Amino acid sequence: MKYLLIDFGASFIKNIIYNKDTDTYSDSHNVVSPFQTQKEITKQEILSILQGLILSNVDGVLICSILGGYYDGDIYHSWKKKRLTRNYCLVSGLFSDTDTFHVHEHHQETTHSGPYETGLKVLGYINGIPVYSALADTLCVIESLVIGKNDVVVNIGTGSQVITQNDKRSFIPAGRAFLTFNEFFKSLGLDMFEMLKTITTDDVENSSLIVDLNTFPQAIKYHKTVLGGHILGITEGNFNVTNLLGSVLKNFVEQYREYILNSGCTNIVLTGGIPNKLPIIKQLFEIYYPLFTVVQDINEVENTHRGMASYIKKHL
Repeated sequence: MKYLLIDFGASFIKNIIYNKDTDTYSDSHNVVSPFQTQKEITKQEILSILQGLILSNVDGVLICSILGGYYDGDIYHSWKKKRLTRNYCLVSGLFSDTDTFHVHEHHQETTHSGPYETGLKVLGYINGIPVYSALADTLCVIESLVIGKNDVVVNIGTGSQVITQNDKRSFIPAGRAFLTFNEFFKSLGLDMFEMLKTITTDDVENSSLIVDLNTFPQAIKYHKTVLGGHILGITEGNFNVTNLLGSVLKNFVEQYREYILNSGCTNIVLTGGIPNKLPIIKQLFEIYYPLFTVVQDINEVENTHRGMASYIKKHL
């Protein structure tokens, strides 16, 4: 049996085919997520995207998406907008008028009044292919990992979480905050992400600016009084690109300190797309958390996809 696994993310929609019979993956590809440029989307637009991805060479489809959005009629408002209610997730909401509609336990934060599905069952059909229970991306990441009692997982993507066996902290600024700063660099014709690859650990350790990355209302320490993040400590001679980028990285790594130290763990496990794209992240965690063993979960297959495959092996 072959299943198409779709991670409908904030930056990209990541797709791969999982063969349950051979426990192998193939045909990985990504497409740009509509949420890179818009905060809301219609049911028909979502359905059209999925219809373009779901082909006849698979037996079923499993989709995960980010938490925090809501439907208002046929319009899905992403986590980027103020939450009015939480009635169904991005995917399950497509099937709200069908006999097969249900909400998975991953989405218990919604206002769904019925029981929650705990395993996997058919949610509906797209292109004649069964689509199974919609899952949550962070919980699929957790499912992909074996978290030891001494492990604190730092998952870093568009958003980020700190996860232990007994706790999870979410909405810690990561890629979405970086995108905010990249808007400034893009206005100058520059790519901040490419420039970050040139920054050294010395640049970071010698940086001197205080950069608050809580640039969006859902961020865990968003300042309602100042309405966003900020840059402090600008003086004559220190406001340059190297110091700014080094300071962004320093403050980014340092923001996890209270959660890591309070975890009581001894190992830091880095997961997610940003550590893979920026190797300096692991080096900085080793520098700023010298009493911890820092390891990186490196795998060609996304954590979310591996987590969805695990659910398939358990329930289908």
